[in-house]
Amino acid sequence: MRTDLRRWMTLCEAIADQHEIAAIIMQELSGGGWRWPAECNDGYCGQFADRVVHKLGQGRVTSTDEIPIEHEGGRHEWIVVNGRHYDSETPYGVDDPRNLGYFCRHDGRPIPPTPWEPDADWDDNDPYGEYDSDSG
Repeated sequence: MRTDLRRWMTLCEAIADQHEIAAIIMQELSGGGWRWPAECNDGYCGQFADRVVHKLGQGRVTSTDEIPIEHEGGRHEWIVVNGRHYDSETPYGVDDPRNLGYFCRHDGRPIPPTPWEPDADWDDNDPYGEYDSDSG
């Protein structure tokens, strides 16, 4: 019984961490001057990741230099906390970095659901009508 309780508490802590990380990512997006999550990944992903890790007080920034991922885009930097991977397009994180929103978008794969886009399709759901998913 104690083992089940410990597992349940560990799961609850992990879920709370994911929500805290997502909240900080969304806070940074709204306060960072970006109008759209993918926009910050157009040359500012490292700066964004550094700021989020600083605010979290945990995790680290990694990149395609450290974890080579074959994809259609350029160099990318993202956040790793407790083995889970996050970027501006994937605030709730993914277990496999190849499934980050940045890589999915560049490879034409479905983007994991986000708080603002349950069924993300960047070209159809860009609220500003200005982001071209083929360029950044």
